[in-house]
Amino acid sequence: MIRIAFGQIQVHPGDPATNFQSMMQAINYAKAVSTDILIFPELCLSGYMVGDLWDQVPFINDCLHYGDEIVKATTNTNLTIIFGNVGIDESLRNLDGSLRKYNALYVASKGKLVSNPSQPYPFTIKTLLPCYRYFNEPRYFTSANVVAEERNLSLSDINQPLTISTRHGAFTIAPIICEDSWDTHYPDCPTNLMVESAKAKGQHIDLIVNSSSSPYTIHKQEQRHALFSAQAKQYNTPIAYTNHVGIQNNGKNICIYDGCSTLYDVNGSVVEEVPAFENTVRPTLLKDTLWQPLSNVNSEQRDTSEDSTALQLSLEHNRCDKNDTYHTQDLNHIQDAIPTLFKALQYGIRQFLSQTGIKKIVIGASGGIDSALNAALYSTVLPPENLYLVNMPSRYNSDMTKDLAYQLAQNIGCHYGVFPIEEGVNATIAQLEGQTFTKFPLKTSSHVHKYTPADDSTISNSTTDTICESQQTTTNHTEQTHVDTDLDTSTFLQLSTLAKENIQARDRSSRILAGIASAVNGAFTCNGNKTEFTVGYATMYGDLAGFLAVTGDVWKTDVYALARYMNEYIFKREVIPQGSIDVVPSAELSDAQDVTQGLGDPLQYEYHDCLFRAFIEGTPHTLPHQRLTPEDILCAYEKGTLEHLLGLPHPVSHYFTSTDQFINDLERWWKSFNGLAVAKRIQSPPLFLVSERAFGSDLSESQLKPYFSRTYHIIKERVLYHHTKK
Repeated sequence: MIRIAFGQIQVHPGDPATNFQSMMQAINYAKAVSTDILIFPELCLSGYMVGDLWDQVPFINDCLHYGDEIVKATTNTNLTIIFGNVGIDESLRNLDGSLRKYNALYVASKGKLVSNPSQPYPFTIKTLLPCYRYFNEPRYFTSANVVAEERNLSLSDINQPLTISTRHGAFTIAPIICEDSWDTHYPDCPTNLMVESAKAKGQHIDLIVNSSSSPYTIHKQEQRHALFSAQAKQYNTPIAYTNHVGIQNNGKNICIYDGCSTLYDVNGSVVEEVPAFENTVRPTLLKDTLWQPLSNVNSEQRDTSEDSTALQLSLEHNRCDKNDTYHTQDLNHIQDAIPTLFKALQYGIRQFLSQTGIKKIVIGASGGIDSALNAALYSTVLPPENLYLVNMPSRYNSDMTKDLAYQLAQNIGCHYGVFPIEEGVNATIAQLEGQTFTKFPLKTSSHVHKYTPADDSTISNSTTDTICESQQTTTNHTEQTHVDTDLDTSTFLQLSTLAKENIQARDRSSRILAGIASAVNGAFTCNGNKTEFTVGYATMYGDLAGFLAVTGDVWKTDVYALARYMNEYIFKREVIPQGSIDVVPSAELSDAQDVTQGLGDPLQYEYHDCLFRAFIEGTPHTLPHQRLTPEDILCAYEKGTLEHLLGLPHPVSHYFTSTDQFINDLERWWKSFNGLAVAKRIQSPPLFLVSERAFGSDLSESQLKPYFSRTYHIIKERVLYHHTKK
């Protein structure tokens, strides 16, 4: 029987030398356990998300050099290696004039590349180059379609099944690269073309090999299982899907790669699945039952003990700190997304800190749920002596929340400090309101600048920051203008309540947290969640600041779910105080946000999470990537189907007492979402991408005026008319 191995290594983007060392360690292990075929992921030497590093020819040359070394590693062995790397054609250019590059998959055996004489290149070329969401492969690579058109060949001539010589005889594979299996909405189906081409030539494909660089998102593995299971049954051929682990980023979004390499039999059943987030080589025997239809499979349980041993690659950069106190438990019995989401965030934090070299973390601990969850997450990665919780009370902070912050630090066993901000905030306010501005007159000029106030409708203010803008027009004059110099005027600043609230937030982050982080040679966090980011419910240079927003792609309701989950299953005790889970969420920046009186944020998170998710990600009841607008929401409201569309746990009447109130709320948050909140998101820290649509490069945004469609206004008028008639 043929033994394959999944090379589920950690890929370091932009570091081919390190990736080569990881691959060689995996290769040596595969040889030691008599592996026949070792499968590595897509672009495993270069990394997938390397940006415009692809424009640097020396980098590409290094990737090709290490690729040649991988090929040499198969000399005088029975091991065949399948690996992803860049391919080039120096005689051609990409559409932008740069060096012609391909996202390629190589098969090496006996010290040479395996290919068919009729193929134009000794590697498989990726056909379907994704250019949606944060993917942008056509920016760097040329697809197999273009090669086929240039050479007047069919796509099945460019990429072909390959027959490998093994100890057990000839073995034919269909090499496929990531997206080429996700062909539902493409005109070309590369896997189907390869299978049909083989049939036409009288070939039998023994195994479809998909090498991927596929990042984690919530429910992603379920989607993979659905896809590959269906294709294994459709083509009556087993599939070996290989992915890597690690993190990669495009600057704003940090993708977490979960691995989860999987072997499927012809019935679409999972035969072997490598655990998520493990940097490992997993060998497995391809038993005869892999090719037997369900009715012919022996009902006896498969004995996989011989091949259950896997090498945990003990690379220095992937070792867990010996001081890690908490470790993820076996959570297979939990049938929801929260356990895997926790593992992804924990893994992402560990990898990001290792990648950046940050060893100490400072967290502003308010006593609320967001800072408590972030502190709890970091505590599962860092030793307690490297974690600093900082409470920064003003006169608006209750004893209850101050006590909760103290309890959290005690439960974790980390550093804790109290830094009151009242004196500093008052000094800032006094300085701003006590200082004058002098308006100097324009003395001489060949131009007179005429300022006119901007139309209020073009300015969208968020809930926690205001912005003033003006439009400037210039009028040319041929004569100089003389102005009396005795008209100097002085003015005092008048700070609004909102401005004073923002001073508190900025004092906490920009002064205290940044100062402490600098003093301990660490970094301070942004504790914001996706709900707040959606409508800009945060202060620029205040609580929006930080080196990383771990929960920036996590909805508020999921923040609560993660907190409860961690207490019950990870810590197995109350580390996050129950009071932080129960207290009314509040910024505590004024008397109007007094938690002891039940006053807090202007959001009903149970409802608004569902609404905002529809704005950003769509809903399960819409087409993929169909993001909803006020027109869609109001139309469903009019039809009485909004609860179903958004997945609300209660009727709309539970959240709003009238149609007027519902519409005012909808318009308020749509304007906030499309207003200053866009500028805030642009300036927010990088975040872990875990959802179907994350802020950053995943959601392309322009700073525009909030748009309400013509149909929306028609429906609104009709709905309000009927409401008035009632």
